[in-house]
Parts: sequence; C-alpha cells; structure tokens
Amino acid sequence: ALTGYQLADLKRNNRISYEQIIHPDDRIKVRTLVNDAIESHQIFEINYRIQTADHKEKWVWEKGHGIYDEQGDVQAIEGYIFDITERIHSEQAAEKAINQSKALKQALDELSSQLDLSQVLRRILVSLKTVLEYDSATLFLKEEEKYKVVAARGFTNTSRLINRTLPTTNLLLKEIENLKAPIILNNAQDDPRFERWETANQVRGWMGVPLIRHDEFIGLMTIDNYRTAAYTQEDAKLASSFANSAAVVIENAKL
Repeated sequence: ALTGYQLADLKRNNRISYEQIIHPDDRIKVRTLVNDAIESHQIFEINYRIQTADHKEKWVWEKGHGIYDEQGDVQAIEGYIFDITERIHSEQAAEKAINQSKALKQALDELSSQLDLSQVLRRILVSLKTVLEYDSATLFLKEEEKYKVVAARGFTNTSRLINRTLPTTNLLLKEIENLKAPIILNNAQDDPRFERWETANQVRGWMGVPLIRHDEFIGLMTIDNYRTAAYTQEDAKLASSFANSAAVVIENAKL
C-alpha cells in the first residue's frame, strides 16, 4: 500500500528492488547509513523519500537492524517503514512560513527606512524579490484614469517601461482594482486579458496584487514567472501583506 507495488514485484527483486524505489537523491545517504549501522551492529533510523509505482513522492521513516549468525556475519536486515509524508509537509510549510515572515519583516524594515518617494518606488520590487521569487515585476500607481508604471524589474529594456501608462479599461488590471484582491494566472499566455510587452511572451505564471490604503485602491504590482502555475493562494496572501505595507510606505513618502 505504501509503495504501490505488489508483494510479488518486490519479493526477491522480481520486478524492482527496494533501493530502486528510494528517491535517486537519497539512495547514497540511505545505503551509507544502513551499511554503517549493520557493520557496527547498531539499530538505524532514517527519513528519506521514495517514488511510488504511480510516480508519487512520499517521505518515509525507517527503523531497522541487522540479523546476524553465530559468527557475527549479517544474514538479513529487518526493518519497519512508515509513511511520514503529511508530517514532513507540515514541517516544511511551517519552516517556509517562518522564513517568509522573517524575509517580509526585513524587506519592510528596509523600505520603511526610505523617505524619498522615488527611492521607495525603486526599492519596493527589489525588496519583493526577497519575499517572493519572480522573473520580472512591475509596480503601477493609479493616476486619474490610467495605471502608470513607476517601477519595473527584470525586463530587457526596463527604463522604457517607466512612466508608461495603461488605461483603466485594461480588463485584467481593472478586475484587480474592482476585486481589491489578487488574481493568479497559471498560464498568462492562455488569458486574452494579458497584455504582452518586452519579455512577456515568456511569462507563464502571473499574479496581480492590489495596493490598498485606507480601503482605497492606489495601485498594483504584477509579478511574472517563466514557470507555469508558479504561484499559489499562499503566495498571494504573502504578496498582499507586502503590497499593503508597501502602500503605507508609499503614502508616508508622499507626505
């Protein structure tokens, strides 16, 4: 049930050996630890990944020991293997959340130290990169009936984008303003609302995040990634926290 293989597949390595089920990146680690424990007549405990018959990755915990003859030579290995995938994923999620929280605080502390608006605008996308991975990103502020590019990063000709404007009739950006919530596209190239510029033909994963201050929409960030389905709802929450704090910094710098 754990591996997805039948007993007959595994018995005497009929179809596949157990070591072949172990994730390729973990095999040497597992082999070395088990061999060292067997040679020293010690019990071994180890966490590692396996690849199931239907190509899924699982984390397992194994505890085992050698079975020896009267001369002390190993005759077999007896072990117990348990599925710990859910626990590992929970631990990884918790660690990721802690790291993101630290990165977010550091980024916002750095932003808050800037008083000049032009410097703040330049630093926002640099600081965003420490919180959320992207290939290119654009910061728009709303001015009357248009969205104005005030900062951009990761494009071939970034300077050409600064001060460029898009009308508030732009369907994708307008929807973000109306919703006052992030929009995620798994593949921007499949969405007719997505407007292409510079290296935009390479963009797959995309996220648009509003900047909200006193419940008013003041602008938005667009975040591009060359990977399909690059962003999740958890990423959107993180980006929103950053964007709303950035909106405060922008307002303070304006004042």
